[in-house]
Amino acid sequence: MNDVSPILLLMAGMLGVAAVTAWGLGIYVVVRACRRRQRKAWPFVLLAIVPGPIFLGVATLARMQGRCPFRWTFAQVLSLAAGITAAVHYLSGLIGLQVLLDMGIMLACLVIAMLPLIVLAFLGPAKPNEKLQGKGLLIDARGLHKSYHLGNRELAVLRNVSLSVQSGEFVAILGASGSGKSTLLHLLGLLDSIDSGSLLLDGIDSRSLQGSRRDAIRSREIGFVFQFYHLLPELTVLENVMLPAMTELGPATWVAQKAAVRQRAEEILGRVGLSERIGHRPRQLSGGEQQRVAIARALVNNPKILLADEPTGNLDSKTGLAIIELLKGLNTKQRQTVVMVTHDAALAQMADRIVRLRDGKMETA
Repeated sequence: MNDVSPILLLMAGMLGVAAVTAWGLGIYVVVRACRRRQRKAWPFVLLAIVPGPIFLGVATLARMQGRCPFRWTFAQVLSLAAGITAAVHYLSGLIGLQVLLDMGIMLACLVIAMLPLIVLAFLGPAKPNEKLQGKGLLIDARGLHKSYHLGNRELAVLRNVSLSVQSGEFVAILGASGSGKSTLLHLLGLLDSIDSGSLLLDGIDSRSLQGSRRDAIRSREIGFVFQFYHLLPELTVLENVMLPAMTELGPATWVAQKAAVRQRAEEILGRVGLSERIGHRPRQLSGGEQQRVAIARALVNNPKILLADEPTGNLDSKTGLAIIELLKGLNTKQRQTVVMVTHDAALAQMADRIVRLRDGKMETA
């Protein structure tokens, strides 16, 4: 259970409660119907319970085989439908069609009431058509200030920081631990908001980006690579890389575009040298391989800006150098804009330009 995320466990628990509730209501309806018709209840109670274990059995089998449960959705639905069909067939002959008709009407009313919610969930959230052009001055930060409050104390992390990044440039932000490097990257990546100053991303003022517009830019146009990878342990390498594209789409759109997303994910994994590892899980990979997966995941939506927060900080020197060479190759061959923060001066030398951050202030190296 160590490789299962708490969120997945919570979702599984909620689904379990919903399933038990549904089976309980089904059993109650069957028992009431049997009493009205003066029939023995236990055969029909058994019949009402059968579809549930079939449904969970197929999902468990998929999990044991190391397959993504989404691939078994149709098999699960068919199993459940088969159980319901059998129940309807026997109940219609033994307890009468009137009872089944009443149950059907109640179910139809419930479905109709939930139909708008079902349609919205199926289509997924609407996404603003917000894009960066990816040409010229991509990042223009001027006079940024950022502070945090710790009780009654105000901690100034960034003070009057300015930074400009051109499209296709590889910029390294060099600084010691606690100098504000990660905070600056979070501001540039729209993970946090500035207190004062101005931040333009391809000419778009970050202050004007709110709600779904801000989310759209961050999801589509900015890729993040973190020191500790942040891969989901229950997903395979390929599924981890496909995840950002999956979250952008509703179920209906995902079905239509899944093949194209998979092809792009496989292409990127080939580019970072992991074609033979797409079916493995993160725990089966080395630290360097996990970071390569994280880079591939950051690139799957074809972002204009790639932000790397200490991408070598959790790796040995040899593996770390290989990761920097990979980022440099993406910048040189694909003209990928890269902004990397690091405390390693030797690795920073591989960038086109180095800026130094000291005590929350920026200095040109």
